[in-house]
Amino acid sequence: MNKLQQKLTDLTQDNMVLHQTVSQRTAERTALNTQLSDVEAAVERVQALVKVKDGELARTVKEYEALVKEFEQIETKANRAQKEVNKFKLEILVKEQHVQQLENTLDEADIEMETLRSELDEARKQIDVMTATIERFESDLITKNQ
Repeated sequence: MNKLQQKLTDLTQDNMVLHQTVSQRTAERTALNTQLSDVEAAVERVQALVKVKDGELARTVKEYEALVKEFEQIETKANRAQKEVNKFKLEILVKEQHVQQLENTLDEADIEMETLRSELDEARKQIDVMTATIERFESDLITKNQ
């Protein structure tokens, strides 16, 4: 019986050790489950944040693409406007050259007109002199024929 008692005591001690180990493992398991729940909650928060950030990124990319498109349109308009400005500058230059040619022609015409006026005035003086001379000849002829 002593042996049986000893065996029972040994088993009781083993049972207590096992019970203590099970209790520790249960406590560890509970702690790990708590940690796992915390980690899962953290993962869910991170996934939600990633989803929000993905949405923000998608909106930002769309805005960027819209701005790039708008910039390209503005750049195209600016290039067209610059070409028109260059065209107008060329037209102005051609017209200024034409105006200069017309002014030169007008100046030459003014000089020629002045020369012709002088020649006309000179011709009128000669006509006046010739008319006076003819009138004297006529007057002399009339007086000789009388």
